[in-house]
Amino acid sequence: MNPGTADNKAERTRRAIINLLARGPALTADTLAERLKLSILYVRPRVSELVKRERIVANGDFGLNASGRMAKKWRVAR
Repeated sequence: MNPGTADNKAERTRRAIINLLARGPALTADTLAERLKLSILYVRPRVSELVKRERIVANGDFGLNASGRMAKKWRVAR
């Protein structure tokens, strides 16, 4: 695999997360993964990256994640 390919996939995924959140309600990382048809283990780090970059923020609501635990719901930062 080309070294840049992984970076490109991660960036495409981050953009897809932002686009999905911009069009609809706040979602958990696991729900984002489900809607994007990607592994939760791949999407969760992308969500963390977007939080760190202040592109998305918690909206104050929670939902169940795949393990049955409560997880933050995310929305696009204003």
